[in-house]
Amino acid sequence: MYAASILGLTLFPLFPRNSTVELTGPYTFVFWSGFLVLVAFIFGAMYFFVIQRDRAYRLLGLEKDKSEKLLRRIENDLEQAARIQKNLLPKENPRLEGYDISGLNVPCYEVGGDYYDFVPIDADRLGIVIADVSGKGISASLLMASLRAALLTEVHPRYEITQMAARLNDFLFKSSGLSSFITFFYSELDRRSGELRYVNAGHNPPFVLSARGQLSALGSSGFPLGMFAQATYESGAVRLGPGDLVVLFTDGIPEGRNAQGEDFSEERLKSLVLNHRELSAAQLSQKIIGDFQSFATGTEPCDDITLVIIKRGGVHLLGAWE
Repeated sequence: MYAASILGLTLFPLFPRNSTVELTGPYTFVFWSGFLVLVAFIFGAMYFFVIQRDRAYRLLGLEKDKSEKLLRRIENDLEQAARIQKNLLPKENPRLEGYDISGLNVPCYEVGGDYYDFVPIDADRLGIVIADVSGKGISASLLMASLRAALLTEVHPRYEITQMAARLNDFLFKSSGLSSFITFFYSELDRRSGELRYVNAGHNPPFVLSARGQLSALGSSGFPLGMFAQATYESGAVRLGPGDLVVLFTDGIPEGRNAQGEDFSEERLKSLVLNHRELSAAQLSQKIIGDFQSFATGTEPCDDITLVIIKRGGVHLLGAWE
């Protein structure tokens, strides 16, 4: 009965309970021969299934071991990629006389596609860039690294920023896939005049909060980089006065959601900046990130978060860019 239960068989009695069957002559040999064949079949089947089960367990063990090794290798590769990407981002905030500038990046995955940087142009001008690569993970990180390398070769005191954006667009269009593109905002800040000249390639419009509490947006003037060949761009300019501040951000902030499915929204971001504008650039960045993370409690992060804040006359730092 035990063997039958293992094999999933149901046995029916051939003779009534408590009855006596007497086999004589040749029937005895036939009966016992059949009985022994049946027993041999049952135990043979049991042995076969046990062997197959053990083999399956061994194969599963090998596959599990291979999967664990592969997972550890992928994790190690991601950790190395994350360290490399971290080294591509600024290690400290810039020092520019009369300005308080801070940048902050919080990746959603080990590696991400958000990028910001501070590029010295000359003693009085600083390049400030923020960008968001389409997609996630290592592919986005590689495209971000390509953008950074190309950008550093393009920044020059005599280069026109619209032409620079057009050249970056053509480079990325040729070198990236058809489904890859980068929203890109590049600006040059003149510390003496307070002028911020910029080009916006499909990026979330940064906003300026004046000392009087007025808000204005630095809108887009062209398609994201790498989306179309031979795209053209227009530049804009705004003059920052004492007490004015500029907030650059990626879409991970306004599009982040809470457990109820509500967006954090640009309106909430602007209100937060307006109510805490007295903070330093670094403190304001931390305040925004802290409030965002509290808002999104109970949800899985789905996008990178990047902020750059520029304040004129906030914290006076001696010396030009170093």
